[in-house]
Amino acid sequence: MDLDAHRGEHRLFLTFAASRRDGDLARQDLLLEGSGDGFAERDLRRGDLFGDGTGNFDGAPVPPAEVAAVRERFGVEPGAFTALLVGKDGTVKHRSDEPVGLEELYALVDAMPMRRREMRERGEA
Repeated sequence: MDLDAHRGEHRLFLTFAASRRDGDLARQDLLLEGSGDGFAERDLRRGDLFGDGTGNFDGAPVPPAEVAAVRERFGVEPGAFTALLVGKDGTVKHRSDEPVGLEELYALVDAMPMRRREMRERGEA
């Protein structure tokens, strides 16, 4: 999960949880149901990283060493639930210790200057 490979191309929505059975992660999944087209329109990719070192990014497994590196890069404690929105520039745009709703996530992305420019260029605004 080379985060730098996404710089300039994708925004990342990363969730960190103790395990795949974490209650906050389950709530996050429910809040993001039906996000497909909206994620694609906003160049968003999703990753879930767990306290045991496992994880997945866009459905593909993430090796434990990479999970640890991402956790360290963003200062997330193992076992803590954290949701991060990372911009195309690689910096954290939003950090929450609670699940983030789809409308809130889209509003955060749509308020970003780069996204506003993309919308103008695509004739969406």
